[in-house]
Amino acid sequence: MKSALAAEQEFFIKSPSYSHIAKKQGTVYLSHRLNAILEDHIRSCMPDISNRVKTMLRDATAELEQIGGDDSQTEQQQRAVVLNCITRFCQNFSECMQGRSRLKDQSVLYGPARIRHIFTVEFKKSVNELDSRQALTDEDIHTVRRNAVG
Repeated sequence: MKSALAAEQEFFIKSPSYSHIAKKQGTVYLSHRLNAILEDHIRSCMPDISNRVKTMLRDATAELEQIGGDDSQTEQQQRAVVLNCITRFCQNFSECMQGRSRLKDQSVLYGPARIRHIFTVEFKKSVNELDSRQALTDEDIHTVRRNAVG
């Protein structure tokens, strides 16, 4: 590896086209330059990432306090906490199914679009991959047909 790097450096130094910029050519320079760019990018992104993590932690702590994890609660208060969690889950589920979810990731399908994708793409693919001759007997097919007809 050392000999290859030395040969590369020698090429740039001896080349009439590259000799005047030989110090800024080659694998060694490229690795140092890319490392510096990466470090600068990390330094510029860290405050935003740190703030986002702090916000998420603060929100999670507030939600945990809202749910109530206090051991001194009465049984009725504990039931109210569980009922509140179930209600919030149902509301979030309903919003998601209506395509109004607050947790939208633009790279993922949600709600009705996700259900449609499952039935038109994934389910169809899975059904087409089934070998119906091995999965179902003639009696199974006859029973399903009779049930469908009524």
